[in-house]
Amino acid sequence: MQYRILGRTGERVSESGFGGTGVGMKNYLSEWDPDAQMDASIEAISRAIELGINYFDTAALYGRGMSERLFGRVLKPHRDQVFLATKVRASDADGVRASVDESLERLQTDHIDLLQYHGEWITDEIVQDIEKPEGVLAGLKKVQEEGLVRYIGFTSEGVTGGVSRLISSEAFDVMQIQYNLFFQHPCDPDKKQGVMYEAEARNMGIVLMRTFTGGVFQKWILQVAPEHHDKIDFPRALLAFALSNPMTDVALADMRRIDWVESKVAVVNDASTRIDLDGLYDRFPKKQ
Repeated sequence: MQYRILGRTGERVSESGFGGTGVGMKNYLSEWDPDAQMDASIEAISRAIELGINYFDTAALYGRGMSERLFGRVLKPHRDQVFLATKVRASDADGVRASVDESLERLQTDHIDLLQYHGEWITDEIVQDIEKPEGVLAGLKKVQEEGLVRYIGFTSEGVTGGVSRLISSEAFDVMQIQYNLFFQHPCDPDKKQGVMYEAEARNMGIVLMRTFTGGVFQKWILQVAPEHHDKIDFPRALLAFALSNPMTDVALADMRRIDWVESKVAVVNDASTRIDLDGLYDRFPKKQ
């Protein structure tokens, strides 16, 4: 397994992380019943640990706690070997504390390594709500001071002025952002601009969500070139793209099946899958 350092946390984390959405939510991106297929999820999580995956990301909202309960059950014997991240959706400090208490119980642990504000589209109004007295940020800092949480962060599915404001506040250790082959707004290598550059400048950890485009790239291929769909190695194409960005610390992936775990780990461990991003974005290639 290949590892990177998660920004200023200094934590050594696996290049790909186990995303907990799929194991907790029913029919997320494909037919899946978390209760009926729990054994498959348990086997996949165990295999991920065996192969060196140590970053596990979940949220209180995934399956109304189902993902956290499953992680808690399987990760408990390996707690000192893994970096455990979860999320909170609250409107004030009291809501943060209540959510953390519930997450700790479901995760069967006495601390959370990374607690993230569970954002979708970070508007200026949401930032104001986060930063208000006794708001979410105050709650995150309080549980951190109490030792219930080691690091704090936020997530965002899109690039907004609000995301830049949260980065510039320097209050957060980690940013989780959507970045993939289709959604490249967080990083423009040509202009050297985007929220990934902003976070990197402050030595924040950078975690990527929707590494596999939420299934959009796969569906697009089916529509425009169905004869090529089964010939494409999607982990090699999509995970390798994300990991080729040197600012990426962890690229999350759906690993709810053993074969999905193994295919992702194979890409992580194969340096030949990395691409030349500078060459990819070069609009004026040199004449041969």
